[in-house]
Amino acid sequence: HALGDPFVMIFQLKTFQGVRYALFHYNTGGAPGGFADFDSLTVDEPHPRGLMRPIPYGASIALTVLSDGSALAASDGRLWAVGAEDLRARGAEARFTVEDCGLGRVALRAGGAYVSVREGQVTLQVGDPGEAETFQWTETPYGDLVLLSLATHRLLRVDPETQAIAANHAGPAPVRRDGSCFTWHLASSEEGDQIAPA
Repeated sequence: HALGDPFVMIFQLKTFQGVRYALFHYNTGGAPGGFADFDSLTVDEPHPRGLMRPIPYGASIALTVLSDGSALAASDGRLWAVGAEDLRARGAEARFTVEDCGLGRVALRAGGAYVSVREGQVTLQVGDPGEAETFQWTETPYGDLVLLSLATHRLLRVDPETQAIAANHAGPAPVRRDGSCFTWHLASSEEGDQIAPA
């Protein structure tokens, strides 16, 4: 007989704790002794590799900030956040090619330069990607993307109030509106500069 309903166990990134499972039987008969015989236990892990969507290596993507719909954009050697209302018009500037750096790590190329983190400041850097240009691609249990800088060991974040971009954030807040959680979409090759949802 099945006991209970499915229960989703959540892993959270603040303290790296997960829920553990166990089977118990409590004697409710009022007499000493008793036993429980469990014939089977099924644990389904819907995303055993930790990703709901594969990392889009080699693809051109747009990175949208979950908190306000703004997107990262790059041109003329600088990086900034473009508002959601300007994203379609400035789609070409909001494209980043995802390059594989191994072990789930990526470099984000905009034209001939890479998103780079030096002393917490996020800029564009020309040349081959090194540690300063490498990010660990990680998904939250909700499927949001967080990008951990290998240079600072902190998350990439767009400040919701100032739109400043930095890689100095310790971790996403439970409400996911602090500017460190992103969604990504494939850039449409059929519609010019427009960005199409994946």
